[in-house]
Amino acid sequence: MAGRSRGAETEAAIDRQYPYQVALLAIEVSYRFDNVDFLSRRLGCYRLNHSYYDDGEGFVIYCFPEKDEAEIFLKAFDGHWITPEQRKKSTWKSPWVRQLVGRYG
Repeated sequence: MAGRSRGAETEAAIDRQYPYQVALLAIEVSYRFDNVDFLSRRLGCYRLNHSYYDDGEGFVIYCFPEKDEAEIFLKAFDGHWITPEQRKKSTWKSPWVRQLVGRYG
């Protein structure tokens, strides 16, 4: 288990200061990284994001201090709300449904 860096805020402090959190698929973030990074910086997103895993799928959690900014980000990238409690207890389930596409015949 890695410790936090010197001067970095604790996870609990981040959750208190940035309570509005949006989950994006990690693969979507990797495909559109420049756009996601640009908008998150413009809207005042916390610089160190959380990650979350559900059924083998990775998610990046972006944390915002204001709900209006989080809603703009949510709509821009088709994200979903996640609360710090859901993230910590692993009770959040992804609304995205993965469908296997295969070749038959």
